Amino acid sequence: MHQPGVPEDLDRPEEMRHRAAALALVAAAGVRPAEFHADEDGVRCENPGSGWWWQLAVRPDGRAVLYGQDPDGSHTHADDQQIDFLAGAPDWLPHEDLADLAEGNELGFVYWTEAGTWTRIAYPEGHLDDGLVCTDMLVTDRECLDFASECPRAGELLAGVREGRLPAALVEALLDAAGAGGKDPRRAEQSRAELLRTAEALGVAVER
Repeated sequence: MHQPGVPEDLDRPEEMRHRAAALALVAAAGVRPAEFHADEDGVRCENPGSGWWWQLAVRPDGRAVLYGQDPDGSHTHADDQQIDFLAGAPDWLPHEDLADLAEGNELGFVYWTEAGTWTRIAYPEGHLDDGLVCTDMLVTDRECLDFASECPRAGELLAGVREGRLPAALVEALLDAAGAGGKDPRRAEQSRAELLRTAEALGVAVER
């Protein structure tokens, strides 16, 4: 990826959503390369150790937004002035939420698309980095699977997400790989319930 990032660094929104969904399911099964949460607002990933985070939302009408921050790479000010990452941004973005993040100096980049082509504001001259590199696991299958390398069935999971369904045998294999079978029955059931909840939130059917 470029530093700072450029829109051309990103893949098609639907492909990025597939990868985000697969990683969220890997985490839900109990393999946690980072913390993930999926709901109607999209998929959010947080790395508590390094502090970086991102959130991706892809709407049915093709609109999408990707935003986040890498504390070690996101430069939020230029000439002692906070960069307005929403200057000229469309009204459909979650402006209130993004403004709150910016006010707390917790926003390092915002990219959006309305017709499949990503865009962002024009950065000030000499802007060093925006931290977009923390989303590299969304950009290619290889980066996605590398990020989920602790999950031996991640490739099958990604394929299932693209098809919109997960075979029951794959779900059981994911839970076993995460060690759910070695937990006490209550914790194993919690892992299963979290995976099913995440799949439902992502619109991925789980075969019974």
